[in-house]
Amino acid sequence: MLAMPHELKGPYKFGGGALVASGILFVVFHGRLVYPIYGMRVDTPEAAALVVMVFYGGLHAVYLLLAVATIILSLAMRRGAYAKWIAYFGFATAALDIMGSCPWAVGPVLTLVCELSFAGWFAAVGSQLFRMRGSAA
Repeated sequence: MLAMPHELKGPYKFGGGALVASGILFVVFHGRLVYPIYGMRVDTPEAAALVVMVFYGGLHAVYLLLAVATIILSLAMRRGAYAKWIAYFGFATAALDIMGSCPWAVGPVLTLVCELSFAGWFAAVGSQLFRMRGSAA
């Protein structure tokens, strides 16, 4: 998303900021498991369970945000100068992102497939952008 700021106009620019803010939020929650804040440690099982539930709930929200961002970018790429198959691969990746947003329900194998699909789509978009940059020079 950060590679195509010229393609995102209007309300679509919000998606990148939301993903960055969500990532920072997860770093904060994850740090609560290790580092004490104001002398308070996560030392009881109940407190640790709360932090882990909030962390995984946030990961669920980020996967859903990724799915929405992937759909928006795929819609923009379908009408642009990008390869059509990358846009349709993006739609399939968004569907897998929605399925993978509940890793406790789908299991580790399907979660891995969902994550590999997103990584593959990201690499395809990056290679397309790299080729477009080379042809413009």
